[in-house]
Amino acid sequence: MNIHIHKEVIPVGTKLMADKIFQYLSNGEKVLWLVCGGSNIPISVEVLNLVKSRLQEQPSINLKNLTVSLTDERYGSINHPDSNWRQLTDNDFDFDAVTSVPVLFGKSFDETTKLYGMNMRDAWSNNSVHIGQFGIGIDGHIAGVLPRTTGVSSPGTIASYDAGKFRRLTITLATIEKLDVAYVFAYGQSKKPALENLQTDLIDEIEPAQVLKRVKDVELFTD
Repeated sequence: MNIHIHKEVIPVGTKLMADKIFQYLSNGEKVLWLVCGGSNIPISVEVLNLVKSRLQEQPSINLKNLTVSLTDERYGSINHPDSNWRQLTDNDFDFDAVTSVPVLFGKSFDETTKLYGMNMRDAWSNNSVHIGQFGIGIDGHIAGVLPRTTGVSSPGTIASYDAGKFRRLTITLATIEKLDVAYVFAYGQSKKPALENLQTDLIDEIEPAQVLKRVKDVELFTD
């Protein structure tokens, strides 16, 4: 299986991820980094801070060659309280330091879906390396793709749908499986069943995180 499991504390995972991003940038690659919300937010903040601190070693590196967007977002007004982008910003993720690609534009749900897809495809084609950062939900969801929802089987770049409490916009499993590398952080007893399910053959409809088996390289950090 292409999933490399690291039983390490979170700071080890953040350093390894930051080192990899910095290595790509040092080699002259343009990197797309898709970040997520929830418990991964402080991890993303620390990874970017570590990359920025490494620039002192090679000040010639242009951090604008690192493009950052979201794996998924909750629809609403720009910077609404439940927005992943807002929560990253509130935790001091420095979107100004990189080339940032927001998801919310104050447009209708349909217009926002269209713009998210168009911008994601542009960002993908403008970068040579594609990295995704994820958690895994206790129900086995990944990004904004919940079990038995449209993001599971959609062949498109992104999908949007009404998930009850929120209307969600998310990259699809079809997009995730095209990543060059996925970094997954899943800690706590509640995540154990979902991680154990990765050792079995379940259909994506039941556990969308099964898509990780089709990604070229997966670095999974857990306790």
